[in-house]
Amino acid sequence: NTVASQANTIASQANTIGSHTTSIAALQNSQTYIASNIQTGASYTISLNDAGLIIDRNATVNNTTIIPTNVSVGFQIGTVLSISNIGTGTSTISATTGVTLNGVLGGSCVISGRYKGASLRKISTDEWIVDGSVGAVA
Repeated sequence: NTVASQANTIASQANTIGSHTTSIAALQNSQTYIASNIQTGASYTISLNDAGLIIDRNATVNNTTIIPTNVSVGFQIGTVLSISNIGTGTSTISATTGVTLNGVLGGSCVISGRYKGASLRKISTDEWIVDGSVGAVA
């Protein structure tokens, strides 16, 4: 009986380990995918649905991604989103009047080329940081 009991305990522990391994693998897989919001128009204002996403600007024309005021769209402080230029048009990131975009001069910047990108992080009510492959608006 003791051997059989120990065998059952070992089998139960093996099932538990297998279950944890499956859970860890599922968690690792869930953290490797970031959804994108593909935008093809000349102008796009970010929305709450964009938090944690990549906004792919796939436009053949010059385009602008606009950061609205907190009154218009109340992102939580700490919100992060990314913007990539995958189209042939020049992609500009621009802060609405009343919004400070740190890391650039004049409240706007240009993503430095096709297949380049930038991240935005909200650090206070109407203040964001831009970081990435950006330059001054020409």
